[in-house]
Amino acid sequence: MINFPQVSNKLTTLWTVPSAIALGIGLSAFALVYLDRLLDPLSVIVVTDIFTAPTARGMLSIIAGGAMTALSLAYSLVLVVFTLAAANIGPRLLKRFTTDPVNQVTAGLLGGTFLYCVVVLLFVTPEDVPQTAVFGSGLLGLIMVMQLIYFVREVSRNVTIDDEIAAISQQLASALAKRYETPDNKEDEEDFSKTLDHEHETREAGYIGHIDEDLIIKTAADNECVVRLEKSSGGFLVKGEILFSTSRTIDEDTASQIYDAITLEPSRSTDSEIEFSTNLLVEIALRALSPGVNDTFTALACVDSFSNAFAKIADAQTAPSISHDEDGEARLVIPDLSVIHLFSMTFNPLRRASRNNIMMYQALAKAYTRFFIIGSRPIRRLAKNHTELLMQQLDQEPLLDIDKESVTDLLITPLRKGTD
Repeated sequence: MINFPQVSNKLTTLWTVPSAIALGIGLSAFALVYLDRLLDPLSVIVVTDIFTAPTARGMLSIIAGGAMTALSLAYSLVLVVFTLAAANIGPRLLKRFTTDPVNQVTAGLLGGTFLYCVVVLLFVTPEDVPQTAVFGSGLLGLIMVMQLIYFVREVSRNVTIDDEIAAISQQLASALAKRYETPDNKEDEEDFSKTLDHEHETREAGYIGHIDEDLIIKTAADNECVVRLEKSSGGFLVKGEILFSTSRTIDEDTASQIYDAITLEPSRSTDSEIEFSTNLLVEIALRALSPGVNDTFTALACVDSFSNAFAKIADAQTAPSISHDEDGEARLVIPDLSVIHLFSMTFNPLRRASRNNIMMYQALAKAYTRFFIIGSRPIRRLAKNHTELLMQQLDQEPLLDIDKESVTDLLITPLRKGTD
């Protein structure tokens, strides 16, 4: 799936991108009308004077009406489908809907086609029919139909739970690989960590969203200091908590520039991809395991997705992400998300929700075995700790011995014995 650059969550909402596309298509009508009057229509299209004034008005009216009807139906259909999906799977799916490029392009194309036809209608007179512009409306109508068919296909795919889990898993795996691809710079961080004692409190409560690292690095370089964020993207701060620290005293204008580079939002957004995607998959799994839904196979798919995503960081070492300026000087330190915390926020809720569900116990045992085989020494210790918790909970279950053995048989010897 195509993703728009995450400049800001405000720039990827369901109204900004479609509005830009619609206005762009609408304004192109003026350009084609001008081109039609400036040049001989024969130099632009193969035929000329194919549209009379009544024919042009009828064609433009039909396409404009069809575009608005299709836009209304598309929104109505999608909102109903996604509302049902949000109620049964998870309400945070609506955030994915509002930032889905297919939905945005479809809305912009349908709205833009309507505006285009209305603009061209203004220039159609019995004496002058802009042939090129009218011909362009026909092309837009064709593109609109093709996009609408693709849109319906994407909507049906998005509300299919397995496909949605796979898409979220892919996004999580990419975000994890990107987050932990930075080399271990802990040795560099120790050189100046003790001097980062000039603290700056947050001015409002909220979740850390987009961080303009380039602006912070430039500001820090101009003031010859190092900036360390106390929490990474997705972290929550209340008013008065420490937002960032600097290696030297900075004036109020410089501090304001750094404040402006850090977006604080009232709710979690997709800018914090790892936390948002992880919480979304956990929520889907917990809802699937609830007595009201009782869909174990959806929860199993979530466990497999976590196994695939966390395999990307099985040999990762948690260290702060350090960014340098053009001269190679360290200017920005962002704390990395702890692998231990990531595993705990994922597998502890799943384990607790798996009571009396032997299939979930087996899936968790398989996941821990995978992590122990492919992981580094810290990941192996983490897998052993979670395995011990799993076995303790399993021993408390009123299950047959053969069912318990079906879980332990999936564990390799070091995990069974609790030895390294």
